[in-house]
This record gives sequence, structure tokens and C-alpha cells, in this order.
Amino acid sequence: NLKWLKLVPPLQKFDPSEERYNPLWEKALDLNIPVWTHTGHQVSVPTSVAKYGHPMLIDEVAMRYPDLTIIMGHLAAPWFWDAWSVVLRRDNVYLDVSVWHTLYPYFPWSAFTDNGIEHKLLFATDFPFTSFEVGIQAVKNLPISDDFKRKILGENAQKLLNIK
Repeated sequence: NLKWLKLVPPLQKFDPSEERYNPLWEKALDLNIPVWTHTGHQVSVPTSVAKYGHPMLIDEVAMRYPDLTIIMGHLAAPWFWDAWSVVLRRDNVYLDVSVWHTLYPYFPWSAFTDNGIEHKLLFATDFPFTSFEVGIQAVKNLPISDDFKRKILGENAQKLLNIK
């Protein structure tokens, strides 16, 4: 059984907002599975096309399919504020923190707290580029509340994915 759909538009070189991909989103809805998509530029593959990782492309998909759970990967680096805007505006869009932890200081953590959307951030690592342990420690070192850290490190994913 398929549990998850993972896409990497910058590497696969496609614009996820194009209507010709609607059958893909509709199938994910039919199967009741979340879609994880790479957002942000991609440093590891020089032939990837960065514009296809822009979070505003996901905004359009999320608006068209409000019942589709979409998780944008990698904090959408370097488009942090654009990602925040999509997550804030679309109830069905979440963001994972799998980005080089050296970029964490540039991310608008307080905007998530101030707007009541701490539940929209999920823990992930970008293995093999960083380890699980390094990722956990980086979140624990963030200048955010312990409650927010607990949400990121598991509580949010448990709720979203209905994990007991």
C-alpha cells in the first residue's frame, strides 16, 4: 500500500501548479495519502531547476485541493517568508525543517508562534547530508519555547499523520 507520495520538482523539472498534474493530486486524495514535495533550491544536484521548488507553486495546488495534505520540504530555503505565507494561508500545507541547520537563524520561527501555526512545522533531516542526531540537537538549540520544540520533534507529525 502506498503511504506517501514524494516529489522533487526541481530535479524532475516540472511546475507542480500546472493543471496537467491535477490527476496526480486527485489520485493522492483518492488514496488518502499526504504529498511531500521538495521546496527550495537544490544545491546537491547542479542540473536541478530552482524555480520549480518555489513554495508559491504549492500555494496554487493547495488552493485547488484544500483536502490534500501537502508537506513542503527543507523549509523552502531560501524562500522562508514565502513558505510561511503559504503555510499561514493554507490549512492543508505544512513545512518540514530538513535543511542545513546553519540556515535556522534566518528562518522566521517567531512568525509561526505569533500567528498560531506552530503545529505546521515537522521534524525531518536531510540524510545523508545531516544525521538524525545532528538534526534533533539543532532543533533543541533553537531560540524557541520548549513546547514549540516538542511540537516540531514529534507532536505535530503524530497529529497530522494520526500516529499513536
